[in-house]
Amino acid sequence: MVVFGTNAQLKHIPENTSFTSTHELYNLELDLIKKMQSQENFYSKETIDSWCARLLPCMTIPEKEKQKHKENILRDNEKIRFAERKKRIH
Repeated sequence: MVVFGTNAQLKHIPENTSFTSTHELYNLELDLIKKMQSQENFYSKETIDSWCARLLPCMTIPEKEKQKHKENILRDNEKIRFAERKKRIH
């Protein structure tokens, strides 16, 4: 299960989604309820509560950590672009 915030831009999502599900954080609860209602076997309330208890602390990351994460992604992307340019030149 991939859960992302409203500002996220997801890339490279696998085409075979039979074993994965992707949800926007804002719609997560509604998505899970719909999924539960559409299947005979679904997640128990306890399981969903357990997932929420694990996921909620991930939402309270300080802005400084978020900024550091963004900078790391930008730095890594720049390294990839540099390597691709270098490969094209040679």
